Parts: sequence; C-alpha cells; structure tokens
Amino acid sequence: MTTHRVRGGSSRALAWGTTIALGVTTALAITGCSAAATRPEGTAVAHRSTTRTTASATSTPSAPATTSNPHATPAPSAAEAAAAASASAASASTSAAAAAAAAPSTPSSGALVAMLQDAPVPALCRHTAGTLVHGTLPAQAGHAGTVALSYLVGTGRPEAALTSVGALEGAGSHDVVAGLYCDAGGVPWPEVVGVWRWTGGSTLRFVSVYAPEQLSHNIVSLHSIAVSGAAIDVTWTGPAPGKDDADGSEHSSAVLTLRGEQLVASGYHSTVV
Repeated sequence: MTTHRVRGGSSRALAWGTTIALGVTTALAITGCSAAATRPEGTAVAHRSTTRTTASATSTPSAPATTSNPHATPAPSAAEAAAAASASAASASTSAAAAAAAAPSTPSSGALVAMLQDAPVPALCRHTAGTLVHGTLPAQAGHAGTVALSYLVGTGRPEAALTSVGALEGAGSHDVVAGLYCDAGGVPWPEVVGVWRWTGGSTLRFVSVYAPEQLSHNIVSLHSIAVSGAAIDVTWTGPAPGKDDADGSEHSSAVLTLRGEQLVASGYHSTVV
C-alpha cells in the first residue's frame, strides 16, 4: 500500500476519520443500548407471562354449584314439628278415651251380688232350668217345691257367708259363687254350690254347679263359701253316719276349682263333733 501525504490536508483527514470513528462508535453504542434495553423488557414480559400461567395453573378450583331439587320436601320448622307432635298426642289421647268409653265398666262386688237375684239356674230337684226372680225360681207347673239362693231359706245363714265374689280365672274374670237350696215339695235335698260369671251388661251367665254330697254322702247344709284366688273354700254340715237327716254333727270342708266350666273338688276333710 502506498501512503500519500498531502500537506495541509492531514488535519482535515484525521478530523474526518475521527468523525467517522465516532459515528461508528456512537452507532454501536446506540445499537448496544437498544439491545440491552430490549432484553430486560423482553425478559420482564416473559416473566409476567410465566407468572400468569403459573397462577392460573395453581389456582384452587371453585366448588361445584349446588343444584336444587324441585321435588324435594322442605324440612319442617321447629314450630311445625312441635305442632305435629301435639296433634299426634291429642289424637292418641282421643283414641284412648274412645276405647275406654267403649269398654264396659266393671261392676262392683255389690253390683255382682245384686245381679245374682235374677240369675239363671240349672235344673235342680226335678225343676227345669230357669231364671231366679228376687233370688227364687218362680213356680213351675207340674213341679212342686222350691229352688232359691241358700241364704234365703231358714235362719242364721247370712248372705255374706254363702255368697262370694272373685276372679277364678285371673285378672279379667268376674265371678260370683253362691249356695243353692232346693226341694221337691218335701224334705230339703242336699244343697249345691253354683258359679256365675259376668261378661258384660247387667246379667250373669251360669257356668257350673257342684254337689258336695258326692264327698260326704249325706244331706248337705252349706255353712260358708269363700273365693280365694282361683280356689273356692266350702264348708258344710250334715248328719253323722247312723244319724237321722236332721243331725248336723258332721262338719266337712273341701276346695273347689274351676277347670274350663267344670268344678272339681280336692282336699276333702270331715270331722264328727
């Protein structure tokens, strides 16, 4: 390369070269600043974009919306529940009262004994079965004699001694036990023990009869009748062996129980005094 020096023009050439160098440097500086300024901005944008994406990815999903059932029955309020309970209690009380009113009231012991005055009786001493009127069987054509409650015949035998009320078959059973006298128009026949039961209304139903004569084999004159639980304690007197019918020196006792509708005796005991 050949160098040509021109006197007087060197300064201008150097100045121009310097100017070009400065221009290039400035251009490079400006370009570098622009690139430097662009990079951080781009980085920031990218960062914000990443941050949004991450936030969107990690956000908690919202709870699913509740769908109401148009056919569901709403729960009653406390006031409605209390009103329903009160109505139910009132209905139960009314039903119980109606049942109590429908059920027949149990008559007293005195009322049961009074019913005995018009109770049915079986065939006795050649009389056909019939119904007592004031404690005595009305006269029957072709049948002489008497059928009556034992305490009404003779003296010294009170009604309380020869009539007893109890429950021979447990709770709910209302029974009356009493002695029956009969004759066929002459001497007394052996007395018997009868059982009646109340099942409703104002009358008694005849259940069974027992003749203590089966045990002592003599004329029976009842002395006492007492119901104790399911047992009927009976005592009577009669003639001792070899004595006439008017004798009453033999004292006997037995316990009667009801089996179905049949009276059965046990514990028979006899003493001559």
